Amino acid sequence: MIQYKPLSSSSVIDLVVPGSPVTIDQIQKAVQQVEALGFKVRIPSTSYLRLLLTSYSKGQLSTSDYNKNKFKHLKKALVAPDSEAVWCIRGGYGSQKLMPFLMKMKRPTKPKVFIGYSDATVLQMFFNLKWKWPVLHFPVLVHIKDCSSASLKRFKHLVQGTQKNQSFSRLKLLNNKYTGARKIHSCLTGGNLTLIQSSIGTPWAGSFQSKVLFLEDIGETAYRLDRALWQMLNAGVFKGVKAVVLGDFISSDLKNNRSQIKKVFQSFASHVAFPVVEGIPCGHGSKKEALPFLTSCSLKIQSQGKASLHIASPFN
Repeated sequence: MIQYKPLSSSSVIDLVVPGSPVTIDQIQKAVQQVEALGFKVRIPSTSYLRLLLTSYSKGQLSTSDYNKNKFKHLKKALVAPDSEAVWCIRGGYGSQKLMPFLMKMKRPTKPKVFIGYSDATVLQMFFNLKWKWPVLHFPVLVHIKDCSSASLKRFKHLVQGTQKNQSFSRLKLLNNKYTGARKIHSCLTGGNLTLIQSSIGTPWAGSFQSKVLFLEDIGETAYRLDRALWQMLNAGVFKGVKAVVLGDFISSDLKNNRSQIKKVFQSFASHVAFPVVEGIPCGHGSKKEALPFLTSCSLKIQSQGKASLHIASPFN
């Protein structure tokens, strides 16, 4: 497993825009918060950001030049010899269109921790499953304002190497009849359910065999989540998976939809042989903790349907 050098006040973090564009005001506010954590930040040039915004406003989201420009900047950050991490400014939409370029790129000799979530899932899966780079599932910069001071403090301790693992207790097992292993050793990967679903059949779709798969999403109704889960099940996405752990699923519908989402995952759990566990405070909900992907983890199934998850830090 790759171990990263802990970040310090001298560490440079490159910011990238693989998804939807951002405004100058958004990035300035986000940078202030990252700098408040004690890290150096390198932002895209103003001219580059304006190019993205102009292209977006003119409806050029799908043009090849637009996507090439986004990938050019992403590649520059990935290969920069003087930065230790790459952090997405925003999710939204568009990262998947960079994948044909990324597939042709040679893996850099210097691994870097890639930070983001949501639309960045497709990039993180590639770094995990193709390049074997650990990543951090954590809010994109425009969502940092929604993080509690406690979660930001834990994130800082994690990347500085003073927190050796992430632990989540009080999790709940959804499989009423699960009788398998009570302790599972593996590594965690995954991300946004919709992005994983949309990667089915693509050249960059990797195997989750022998992994613990984390899932979260926002803005999806219960029936759409149910349809996605069954497509993934029928397509073999869950083949060989050790377990599935669920983060936040933020409803786009009425309050009643939240209870329907719960039933969707309970039904899913009843059809699979691996444990399905809920309660990870990660994703687009009110609690936003950092999740290291592709490091060792231990999922313990306890009595009365309780569970806990321990994940090793990628920073030595």
